[in-house]
Amino acid sequence: MYLFQSWKESLLLFKPENFKLFMLVTLKLLIEAVKVWLKYFWWIIVFAVALDITSFFLKGIVLGLSLAFVRYFLLFAFFLSVWFSVKRKTLSYFWSYKCYLVLLMIVVLLMVSEFILLMFLGGAIFLIFGGPNAYAAFVVASTTERLLLFGPLIWIFVLFFLDSKGRVRDFCFSFWRSCKMLVFNFPFYLIMFLLSEFIRDLFHFNVSFIRLTRLDFYINLLLLPIYICVFTNFYIKRMHDQSKFYFGD
Repeated sequence: MYLFQSWKESLLLFKPENFKLFMLVTLKLLIEAVKVWLKYFWWIIVFAVALDITSFFLKGIVLGLSLAFVRYFLLFAFFLSVWFSVKRKTLSYFWSYKCYLVLLMIVVLLMVSEFILLMFLGGAIFLIFGGPNAYAAFVVASTTERLLLFGPLIWIFVLFFLDSKGRVRDFCFSFWRSCKMLVFNFPFYLIMFLLSEFIRDLFHFNVSFIRLTRLDFYINLLLLPIYICVFTNFYIKRMHDQSKFYFGD
């Protein structure tokens, strides 16, 4: 019974007056976070662009993994920039979360290994069903990547983990709590995910003429901070309403 009540509460956010206020708060959060993010990590963005330009002339798994690591580090730094903390957001503030980054790198490694698994799956589909059906492998790979990067579960998990003491056992508890939040607020997350997919596809269509080897990196760099702020703002709101439900275990 509480499940449907929670779903109803999450959908009430899309009422015009509620949604307007929610997006205004999210916009304010985004502006403040971007200011902090660029102040301390603009040079990493420049470094990432330099890596992308280098990939025009050099190919290799090391270069690809380096760019992937830089991308996820930038996302983690943005999470800390947007995170509601009473601490002043200086370099010492970011450094204090170094242990969180080490543990969260497990998620990054899983993402990297996911592509290896999908390559194996694609090869199996090609051998079993023939060449024309190998397109299914691309669909599986693309869908899985979108769910990992743009699906809400990973972002909810990071928020819960940052809300913990950063211990190994908190890693497991945070995943369980993130699953609960996803299930009990599923309508909101489903609508936001479909909306993000539409916007992302629209960007891909409009900038597809730009021949960059890491086009997704630039689209993600533009869009992901917005989604992170939306999910963070919603997380704060639901934690205010349902804190005991998630931390009662």
